[in-house]
Amino acid sequence: MVSNVAKVTNRQIQKIHTLVSALGWKDEWYRDNLHGYFNVESSKDLTYHQASGYIDILKRQTVSAGVWKTPKDYYEDLSDREDMATPRQIRMLQAMWKDISTATTTKEREKGLRGMLLRIVKVEDIRFLERKDVRKMVNCFTAMKRQGNKV
Repeated sequence: MVSNVAKVTNRQIQKIHTLVSALGWKDEWYRDNLHGYFNVESSKDLTYHQASGYIDILKRQTVSAGVWKTPKDYYEDLSDREDMATPRQIRMLQAMWKDISTATTTKEREKGLRGMLLRIVKVEDIRFLERKDVRKMVNCFTAMKRQGNKV
């Protein structure tokens, strides 16, 4: 009999272990926790949906413990800066860049974005982007996407 229940992905397993590590849990506590929630011995025994739910639980715990920031929280300390890009604008530009970038890692993608910012608006980091320059970057990324340019 073949089961058509989606299995946990390697990326989900990686995320679970990253979050568990951020919480500072010992292996024994982590395995007891898995067993308590799902009656399994390893994250490899979870289904895709169980792993997804467990990741959500772990994210909430790490954020509550102050050891993890969600992407939304990452730039919140930059709000209320007069004439500077808002956290929402920064996240939007990052999402647009991710859509047109061919970089395979976050580090490569961030490096590429910094290069584009430097070339277009002469800013070395997105945290220093002025509000007046957000539209320039949006127009640039929109044109690149429309033309099918991947960088």
